[in-house]
This record gives sequence, structure tokens and C-alpha cells, in this order.
Amino acid sequence: MDTATLKAYDARASDFAGRYAAADVSPLHRLLLAHLPPGGRVLEIGCGTGRDAVVLAEHGFRVVAADASAAMLDQARKAPGADCIAYPASAYPPRTMLRAMTFPFGAAGSSARMLTSSGSARPTALRGTASSRAQR
Repeated sequence: MDTATLKAYDARASDFAGRYAAADVSPLHRLLLAHLPPGGRVLEIGCGTGRDAVVLAEHGFRVVAADASAAMLDQARKAPGADCIAYPASAYPPRTMLRAMTFPFGAAGSSARMLTSSGSARPTALRGTASSRAQR
């Protein structure tokens, strides 16, 4: 993510938190939940304000959520239900930190990938996310 975009997310994190909380993305959540292994471990890359990570945790997934924006991560940590989600100590952990994680993941992905896909492309984006599964 370029510096200007990151600064914009940092500056508007509180606004995004309110907007994301008000948005109905339940169809996307149903689609996502239908394709993930039940009770698995999920790494959400680009978790934003944590909305999707909370939904996954509420459905029994063990979630690690990371984001490039420190302000967005702060909003995610404050979200109702966020206490059952693991967040890295800093924004977007470097690759070396991700490689060092001993927590095996059943799936890794970004809901932003699906949100920015058109309706007909979402199953393909979802398959790409689901096929990145490592271990359960």
C-alpha cells in the first residue's frame, strides 16, 4: 500500500469504523462462511476495522487479523467481540514475522479482495482465498 493511501486510512479510521459497522455485508459473510473449513484458523490480511474478523470469530474460527494502518488496527481492537481475536503488536507485520508464526492457518485472505470483485467474479476471488489454505 502506498504512503498516501495509508495516511488516508490512518486519518479517517474512526469514520471508516462507523461506515463499515453500518454496511450490510451479510451476503458476503454467508458466502465466506460457506467456503471456509468449520472451526479453522484464519489469517485476515487487511482487516481494517475488524468487522469481518469479528464475524469469523463469532462463528468459531480462531482469527489473527492484521492491517497496514495502525489507526485501523486501533479501531479493530475496540470493536465489540474483538477480545477473542489476536492482533499483531504493530501494523502489518513484516514478512519475517509472518514466517515466524507457529500458528497454522486453515485459510488466509482478504475480504477486500472479495469486496472489490464484481458479483460474478466473487466466487473466483473466494476460491483463490480458500485455495490458499495451509493446514487446519
